[in-house]
Amino acid sequence: MDSRTRTHPRDGLRKSTLARDKRARDQHRGVFARLAFAAPEKALFVSPIVDMERLICDRICEAGITEQILRERGMYPAREGDMLSWDYLCWVRAHPAKDWHCPQYILYGENDSMTDLATIRTYTAKSGAELIIVPQGEHWFHTPEQLAVMADWERKHK
Repeated sequence: MDSRTRTHPRDGLRKSTLARDKRARDQHRGVFARLAFAAPEKALFVSPIVDMERLICDRICEAGITEQILRERGMYPAREGDMLSWDYLCWVRAHPAKDWHCPQYILYGENDSMTDLATIRTYTAKSGAELIIVPQGEHWFHTPEQLAVMADWERKHK
């Protein structure tokens, strides 16, 4: 039997299939790596989470626990069915957001429940991002009025 068509003992796949899949995977990794490091011409953000660590720490306080309790339990239920994760908090701390090195434009709803106005203003002051605050806007732009504002904003920055 030809080695290219012999069944692989672990999973029953033919070796030729395994080799082809590995090549495809490697090609995709290369494409995604280039995308991850390519500097964009500009960046448009709608309701961005600009400080994930702060968001998680705020959620820890809202849940009435401490970081120590989260560390001991690993996972803890938060509001609205979300789960707090000690591993994710550690990952966020180990991988802080990088500067975009391009013009940034932020569309932010004044009633955003995920990022408060002070946090978004601190970010824009440091980054130089242009900030547009939408009255009665929320974190998720979904009403016809909010969607119209977002569409106009996107056209302006095309």
